[in-house]
Amino acid sequence: VQQGLGVYLVEISVEDFYNANSATINSIEEALSGTLYIYPTEWGEDYSVLGERTPIKIEVSYRNGSEANRYIIDSPEDVLAINNNEETLSSHYEIRTNIDMSTVKGETIGFITNANGRQLIGFSGSIVGTTSQAGISNFRLTMTPVDQTENGSITALASGTDSSYYAGLFAQINYDGYIKNLAISGVIDIDTTGLNNSNFHIGLLAGANYGRISNVSATVSSASEVLVCNDGEFYIGGLVGLNGITSYNVDMATIAYK
Repeated sequence: VQQGLGVYLVEISVEDFYNANSATINSIEEALSGTLYIYPTEWGEDYSVLGERTPIKIEVSYRNGSEANRYIIDSPEDVLAINNNEETLSSHYEIRTNIDMSTVKGETIGFITNANGRQLIGFSGSIVGTTSQAGISNFRLTMTPVDQTENGSITALASGTDSSYYAGLFAQINYDGYIKNLAISGVIDIDTTGLNNSNFHIGLLAGANYGRISNVSATVSSASEVLVCNDGEFYIGGLVGLNGITSYNVDMATIAYK
């Protein structure tokens, strides 16, 4: 699209290309990447350096959320987007940097609202840190509704089927889910006053874990817990609240309180 004299806007979408040709593409199990060269037609077919003339080069890639072709999480909005739908809750992700959650707020990841109301789906995908800086930090677990909280807050939610509350970055990691090579840090600020006949699953990473956690550290910088409940149970931990299988599914985990 020409924007002015000698100025053009070029829009490129690898995803649009894939969607338009998906009928002839069997599957994508590896990350697709390449280099796009933009140069005047007067240069002919040679897109290498011609004397002092160098074409515009754009690195492009396509990822589809498979284990071999993971989505990259590089913003706090990306973290919250894991909860968009059931497909994103079963996709696979890569983190390369520390993600600071202090500029956003949301609800514990793993609940979906549909025609049947709000349901606990849990996380069945995976998150892998691929550098020593990989982590998620500066979030606060709270029972306060999300529309009444400040940025940096992750609000606990309740499952309507068994009156259980889940407070964690993730509500629940399912049997197929796993998280590894990641540093988690934040605050636990939970007050259960008045919430009787309920069970509570409270952990910085996940309220409940049935999957596998490997080489993950949790740093709870401060904790303020008012745990009052009649006829209820509490499952509380720095990393996860309830570890639902046996100890083998948490490997090399470090928990620190500051």
